[in-house]
Amino acid sequence: MTTKSIQVQLPKGIRIRGNALAVQTKRNVRKADGTVKEAGMYGTVVINYPKNCNPEARAVIFDEAIAEAKKLRKLHIEQLTSRGGADPTLRKRVSVHGTLETTMEKLFQKRWGDCTTGNDRNVRHYINDIYSYFPKNIRLVDMQTDDMYEGFVKHCKEVVIAREANNYHTVNTRTVNKRLGILRLLFRYAIRLNLLEQSKLLNPDIRVGNMGWENLPEQECKRRFPLSKEQELEIIDVAMGRDDTTFVDMFIWLLETGMRVDTEFLKFTVQDVNFKENFVYFFRPKTNKWSKVPLSDKCIEIANRLRILAMERGDRKMFGHIHQRQVRTYFEKYKKLCKLEDFTKYIPRHTFLCRLGKSGEQPKVIMRLGGHKCIETAQKFYIEADDEDLDNAIEKINNFKDKPKKVISDAVGIGHNSRKALK
Repeated sequence: MTTKSIQVQLPKGIRIRGNALAVQTKRNVRKADGTVKEAGMYGTVVINYPKNCNPEARAVIFDEAIAEAKKLRKLHIEQLTSRGGADPTLRKRVSVHGTLETTMEKLFQKRWGDCTTGNDRNVRHYINDIYSYFPKNIRLVDMQTDDMYEGFVKHCKEVVIAREANNYHTVNTRTVNKRLGILRLLFRYAIRLNLLEQSKLLNPDIRVGNMGWENLPEQECKRRFPLSKEQELEIIDVAMGRDDTTFVDMFIWLLETGMRVDTEFLKFTVQDVNFKENFVYFFRPKTNKWSKVPLSDKCIEIANRLRILAMERGDRKMFGHIHQRQVRTYFEKYKKLCKLEDFTKYIPRHTFLCRLGKSGEQPKVIMRLGGHKCIETAQKFYIEADDEDLDNAIEKINNFKDKPKKVISDAVGIGHNSRKALK
């Protein structure tokens, strides 16, 4: 593809200059005195082609650069047309220093570079969501507008709702707040490196910790309900009726070990199972720790039955015959067959932990069996009162009777021991 043919396909205001895309935006802007004057903003998106890059890879890199150039042009238009935008007489060029991507990557390497835990790995997803809205080479100072803040919040909600794994198609404000928290860390880091001035923040008041990028008010998540014993037996009966033993084995194992599906259940091997003492000892990437979970009688039977097949597989995975996409298909299938409102791969784990809480287990036990980082998780989500507990509490009120008052015998003397007798 020649440069000339590419030029024809480029969006308006974007041109190729060497190994870069030049972004030029012009708008007629009304000044404070009522006069109209043409204002222009300019920027550059570098196309980083690696050495010996094949045509297919070059096409992908070029498309990514075009996407960045479109975001930059959109930013220019917003700044030129907004009331708090750029000065119409200013011809502005985006600076190489103090830009979003360069500063963010420095911060990432310094704070999360090793990505040893699941929470740290999630940070990269949050950063990618930030990149999907802001041009990577936008100056940090240019991000400090109300329009930028409101636009980013709206974008985050749309991204989360559109995610394939979002079964409820809802947004919890905590999800958006995590991304806002990354931006606040970025701005503090940039100020420390003299890449951003405190006075240029959306809210420059040093007494305001959020710098104008304030969290959304937290809202309660939609509550997930554990499976009842009747629902559990119905699911197993329906699956056995269809001779679907693979799903039954997976369902029972998840229900009676509480393993996380993607990072634990699909990863542990036959060597992680102690067949002599009947427990599984496996690695939890989310907490970066090894965890021991005793096996129930049903899980022991499943493990013994699958043991030989697992040993024959090269990866030695206990459930290596089940793939990630297959898991989701199973749960969607039996959600429809059993007419369940909420039946995802997380529900067996949630049921396991709720049953521990319902049985009166100590929070520390739930924390260890669930593989949580802190005991507060068990106390907040799995030790709670259900409808049955509330009914029992009212029943106790109905049956409440005052204890008979202690009658003081006439035999009690009025001497020096009388006070002790009254007590």
